[in-house]
Amino acid sequence: MVGCHIDPQIRDQAVQAILEVCAPDFVAHLLAVSEESIDRWVDKFEQYGDANPPIFRPGRPRIISPELLREITNRIAQYPDEYLNEMQEWLALYHNVEISKSALSENLLEMDQSWKKMRRIARN
Repeated sequence: MVGCHIDPQIRDQAVQAILEVCAPDFVAHLLAVSEESIDRWVDKFEQYGDANPPIFRPGRPRIISPELLREITNRIAQYPDEYLNEMQEWLALYHNVEISKSALSENLLEMDQSWKKMRRIARN
């Protein structure tokens, strides 16, 4: 079966079977996949500890993690009158993150968190 999708649980079970008792050619025949696929799954298991390794996203990593964005949202709710430059200083001092005001503003807008909106929520 060329290009057939194999369920991740089946991959894990196949790797476990190979590591415990079964021969790779038997498992390949049983699942109707090539032995090269089985070898790849075993290699991934040995390298990552899982036959289905995490997907690495291409591109530049984000400056602000999702957890830090949640902290920023909470901080804006606590201090609605705080400006972006004060937020920028807080990030540099307490989280060791240096970010421009424009990048900080863009990150907040991506989350649909404008300064006006957060200030309005904090006042209510």
